Amino acid sequence: MSSPSGESLRLSAREADWSAALRGRLGRPLEIHSALDSAMDRAHALGEAGAPAGACVLTEHQRRGRGRRANDWQDAPGDSLLLALLLRPTWTPARGGLLALGAGLALARAGDAFGLRLALKWPNDVLHGERKVAGVLSEARLSGDGYAQLVLGMGVNVHQRETDFAPALRGRASSLDLAAGRRLSRRDLFATLLVELEAVLDALDTDAAPRLLDAWRERWAHRGRVARDEAGRRLRLMDVDATGALRVESPTGSELLQAGELLVLEEDANAGDD
Repeated sequence: MSSPSGESLRLSAREADWSAALRGRLGRPLEIHSALDSAMDRAHALGEAGAPAGACVLTEHQRRGRGRRANDWQDAPGDSLLLALLLRPTWTPARGGLLALGAGLALARAGDAFGLRLALKWPNDVLHGERKVAGVLSEARLSGDGYAQLVLGMGVNVHQRETDFAPALRGRASSLDLAAGRRLSRRDLFATLLVELEAVLDALDTDAAPRLLDAWRERWAHRGRVARDEAGRRLRLMDVDATGALRVESPTGSELLQAGELLVLEEDANAGDD
């Protein structure tokens, strides 16, 4: 019988240490990997093998991590908090748009515990100032008119320095260490984030979703601002509806956006609602 490698022992010790910091039902069981092609793929595989809701996969590095709209997620080993959480929602897919908003809100609330004031960008980015520090992605496997399983993925920049970002991202991306001015504990951040995520999931399971949206609006960085969509149209960002869709005023009237990439225009930074 072969003995465990030093890397296996290190990861097992980290799993035990991080598991001991957990304070709720999420993150049980917990897997930590040195590298994966995709934490979300691993979480889906666990779900298909019968893992319970709340199972979580963490990885130090993703070789083929996914961002929103098929973009690649890029990271250096050990700099980020990369997690995929297995869920088995009882709420309908019509409420699924609220999950990305709620997950971003959970991270913003977790940041409060570390002295950070984080803001939100619709639909799934977390900001410090106008710089992105985290993104959210969810992927569902449906069964009939409900969920067989859903995986919530989050990528959080934690230990990056300014020079760690590609030149094209400098000025647009940041990390929690840069925001805090000190080195933060990824373990403590993870444990706090899961507590806040649990509160979000409880809200989605009950009639508290309207309060969740109100809390998201309080952190929304761009209400009333003007943005440009992928077609080049100028849109004023007005509100989010009960499903998490974005209500905008376009040149042709009021519209609801379910998804999309929006470039918020800096020259409109001080504008209010029309």
